[in-house]
Amino acid sequence: MSGESGKGVGICGRVPVDVKAAAYQAMHKKQNPIPPIDHTVPNVEAQRIEQEGRDLPDMAMEDWTESTRSEELMVVNEAGGSRGSQGQGGYLLDMLDTENWTQSRTMEGIALIDHVRVHEEQGTDVSDGGVENLTDNLTRGVSIVTEESRVSEGLDAHKAKGEALLTTKLVGQASDRNKETIWSWLMMDDVLSVGIYGMGGVGKTSLATQIHNQLLQRPSSFNYVSWVTVSQNFTISKLQYLIAKAINLDLSNEEDEKKRAAKLSKALVAKGKSVLILDDLWNHFLLEMVGIPVAVNACKLILTSRSLEVCRRMGCQNSIKVELLTKEEAWTLFVEKLGHYDKLSPEVADIAKSVAAECACLPLGIIAMAGSMREVNDLYEWRNALTELKQSEVGVEDMEPEVFHILRFSYIHLNDSALQQCLLYCAFFPEDFTVDREDLIGYLIDEGIIQPMKSRQAEYDRGQAMLNKLENACLLESFFSNEKYRIFKMHDLIRDMALQKLREKSPIIVEVGEQLKELPDESEWKEEVVRVSLMENHVKEIPSGCSPMCPKLSTLFLSLNFELEMIADSFFKHLQGLRVLNLSCTAIRELPSSFSDLVNLTALYLRTCEKLRYIPSLAKLRELRKLDLRYTALEELPQGMEMLSNLRYPFFFSLSLFTFFLTVKYLDQNSLI
Repeated sequence: MSGESGKGVGICGRVPVDVKAAAYQAMHKKQNPIPPIDHTVPNVEAQRIEQEGRDLPDMAMEDWTESTRSEELMVVNEAGGSRGSQGQGGYLLDMLDTENWTQSRTMEGIALIDHVRVHEEQGTDVSDGGVENLTDNLTRGVSIVTEESRVSEGLDAHKAKGEALLTTKLVGQASDRNKETIWSWLMMDDVLSVGIYGMGGVGKTSLATQIHNQLLQRPSSFNYVSWVTVSQNFTISKLQYLIAKAINLDLSNEEDEKKRAAKLSKALVAKGKSVLILDDLWNHFLLEMVGIPVAVNACKLILTSRSLEVCRRMGCQNSIKVELLTKEEAWTLFVEKLGHYDKLSPEVADIAKSVAAECACLPLGIIAMAGSMREVNDLYEWRNALTELKQSEVGVEDMEPEVFHILRFSYIHLNDSALQQCLLYCAFFPEDFTVDREDLIGYLIDEGIIQPMKSRQAEYDRGQAMLNKLENACLLESFFSNEKYRIFKMHDLIRDMALQKLREKSPIIVEVGEQLKELPDESEWKEEVVRVSLMENHVKEIPSGCSPMCPKLSTLFLSLNFELEMIADSFFKHLQGLRVLNLSCTAIRELPSSFSDLVNLTALYLRTCEKLRYIPSLAKLRELRKLDLRYTALEELPQGMEMLSNLRYPFFFSLSLFTFFLTVKYLDQNSLI
């Protein structure tokens, strides 16, 4: 009755599912119950929406719910088109504490618009490029899943055939819940493929290994379980040989790819119900080209990837995201891997907590950093490590092999210059800074990263699609704020990697949230500098005599310097290449006359400059396309507005200013988009 060979009476196909489940539990009282085949994960968010009488957005539901509460375990049901909430994640937890959302830093006074996500499919070719996958190469004390680390284990009649793999202990409250969710999917006849996705180093392989070994150890309806590490530099031929090796099939004498696929498919079908796990998949491919017969009575597929897009393109019916650790779990893991926390002095212990916090809840970063500080008791070494983490973005010498190699490779694998630039641009914002999607898209348009299109809406749609891809690749973390605005933030280690890539490309100055009271020394303002971000500091004035010689500077962010009251006329003298200037959320009362000579300026942000009463003539700024004057003290428009023939996106808080602007003769109703 239980559906298990060798137990009780003979198996009968007519036994109801719930009876089989009850019989199974009776034989395995200590085991977790297996959900019935018709069990589905409830779509909690959809139920709540329905109760409140609101309509779901006109889009695939899994795309819409992908950015709901950050503390929830995100589950995608591709087959049913829905996503359910499974509670708090563990190894697997999102680093953003929703209780602190109200304290999240974001641009003050911004009018936000909640646009729905645009899902854009993009095919990706199988890459032959080569960088060794380091996802599982954790430092000291962590088992590595490789061909060499597989061990034989005695198999009896009640175990699926396959080899158990060495693995690491999962950390976090979500570990068991994740395993149970995936296990329940595997028990469903109509679920043939499962995807596990998340950023590099978050624990996807460890979770998949646990599932693999659980399939071997626990009685099930599967005859065979196979594991193949795909990695980035795979080809169809290489993947065929890897799978053949895993199932003891010799394809060495077959040179034709299609014939290999046929033989491989035949061999997998002959094994009956089986599970094939493909770990670290970077690109999608056609299953039939390889020879993987995903079917009810043949092979079920589990894959891990850093991209939800790959899971979708591979046809995964259910996908689950592996989230970051909580702060408490991150600290517990750090102490465990450090190994000698109890021997540290109280002062060193406090610094150790700060060092662990810099790893930003990413298991791979935590393990790597703890390993590098093992057996270190000296106060000065710990203090230096913390300084390097803060100033040098994670200390490349220690972290490159374990973390940055993975993160850099994720960046390279985007294979799209605009996507790469978009990701790097996010690093100009402060650490742990939540950014509204609409605002970022506006910047990307201003910078030319999003190329001009037929309409503003088309440009914003393109931006939403780009951010969706970065989110699906687990390079950005997306949420809904308490006000239901769509916001995102960048993981600290990914931001550090992005800053390094930016500095490799061209000179930049990024000193955000550093409590600066004055601008960096002029010696840092090199002639080759192209972008400067000094957001969220305490600069009170830019004094006369400060005149950086930066003719190539195109972007300058001085926003969120709430105490900045004065900018000397000398400051803009040699910045005439400036294209984007953001002075939002400052206390300036007027702009200097030299501002009028910024002839290449395309975007000017003066939002929430509540004391601003005077702007010099804009007549020479004929390239200006965006002008944001919301929440200023201006009582009349600046002179020269009639000369701004390219102005397309004016923003005014005052109705009188906007009405006056509309009366300017050179603008007709078709000028505004």
